[in-house]
Order: sequence, then structure tokens, then C-alpha cells
Amino acid sequence: MNGIYLINHTEAYNPSELIYGHAELPLVEHFTADFDWIKEQLPSDKKIVCYSSGTRRCQKLASSLFEEFELLPLVEDINFGSWELKSWNEIAASSKTKWRNDKMNFKAKGAESLTDLIERASECLKNLKNADLLSERAIVSGPYFLKALVVVAMAWPPETILNLNLNPASISRLIYNQKDDTFFLDVWNRTRTF
Repeated sequence: MNGIYLINHTEAYNPSELIYGHAELPLVEHFTADFDWIKEQLPSDKKIVCYSSGTRRCQKLASSLFEEFELLPLVEDINFGSWELKSWNEIAASSKTKWRNDKMNFKAKGAESLTDLIERASECLKNLKNADLLSERAIVSGPYFLKALVVVAMAWPPETILNLNLNPASISRLIYNQKDDTFFLDVWNRTRTF
């Protein structure tokens, strides 16, 4: 595996600013232009094996970029559980206080914590390192999972995930050095300019 392209889904239509990770939201109108731009960033002369989150926004993007892709539960974005599709104002004050006091380990009912997500990203990365090393990989997912994957790959402290910004319709790339079993962050958060 030469590299792993990390492709964040395009912008979701979310005028009410609802909390979402697993929940389905439609895409904003200009998503096809973003799809075209992302496709231009990928090499056309290399075989890329793609894994996608199961959300429609990720599947739609993956199907526009690759002839084939595999739905992989490990690459799903964070599950906010009972907070999914609620506005910040709908969350109980006591829950928000618990979250503020321990952002890495707090879980809403039925959710996963950022620590859980980083563990899942670690498992995913381990599987990728053990896969066929001749093909490059691409992961189409949401921002939290992709940031968790970078934190694990770069061996950064887990709390780093709180400080990373990842824009919609962005592409990043990790390069794996098999000899040293290390990763290099070649590209981070590249987006098209208007």
C-alpha cells in the first residue's frame, strides 16, 4: 500500500445545524462540482481500493469516484447516539456539562466516545497495513473518523482529534512506510477553491 486517500464527504444540507454522524442528511446543491474536483485529485493511472461508510452521502461520493467500493462498518463516522439529529439547544444542560468536562470519554445514550472512535480507527489502520501492499487505498467517510485515523497513524496524543479541522469535500493522504512501520501525512484537508 503506497498511500491512503482520506476523502471527507461533501457538505450536508443542515440549515438547523443538527448533530449528526451516522444520521442521514441530504447534500447541498453543488455536490456534483465537489465530486468532480475530488476525482481530479486522485491518480487515474493507479489501482485504488475504496472503502466507504454506509451513509448515503458517502456511498454517493464513492460511487462517483470509483467503479467499485466496499462498504466497511469500521469506517463509519462517529455515532452520536441519542444526540443524532438534535440541535445543541435540545441537549440537556447536564449532558453538555458532562461532555465539556470529558470530551474524549463522554457518550450520549447509544453513542460512542471519541476514545471508542480512536480504538476503531486503530483497528481499521491495522487491517489496512496487513492488506495487499500493491494497491493504494481510499476511505470515504465523515470528518471524525478520518481525523481519528490520522491521529492513530501519526501516533499523536488522542486529544489531538479535538484540534484538527477537516472541511467537507476535502481530500487528505497518508503515506505508509512499511520498512519503518510509520506513516507520513502527505496532504491534509485539501479543498477546491472558488
